[in-house]
Amino acid sequence: SSDLSGKSLMTAILKSAKEDVRKFQTKYDSLVSWVSDARNWSKVEEELAGRGVPCFTFYDIVLDFILLDAFADAEKPPSSVVTVLNNRWLTQGFKRSAFTTAVWSVIKAKKRLVKVSGGFMSHFYDVMEHVSPIMAWGLLGPDK
Repeated sequence: SSDLSGKSLMTAILKSAKEDVRKFQTKYDSLVSWVSDARNWSKVEEELAGRGVPCFTFYDIVLDFILLDAFADAEKPPSSVVTVLNNRWLTQGFKRSAFTTAVWSVIKAKKRLVKVSGGFMSHFYDVMEHVSPIMAWGLLGPDK
């Protein structure tokens, strides 16, 4: 039987992009472990309520908050990302490297703004540091 967990799907995507998956897997496992501890659930609810998430449900957290936030970021990428992508003098390899650095910097900046150190958002951004650059490159990078 095939494993269709979020971890295995993201691992497959990262491997197809020739990325090292070990750090992602470690951070993902840490997030799942932290969220699985019922003692943290009230902390998650409180933290996400402060970010405008109305209910503690899969729909509100994953589909509404996480995915819509990601699409909002993709609609209005930082100027550094746009500059790199639009520079026709840069090689694709350099563009990807600069793009990855720019996206990683955005995630790091968001993580610095987290109000609860070691909370849900902190764990979430730990995972996103490894996933977002690859996913963003797939969405915003060159057509080739």
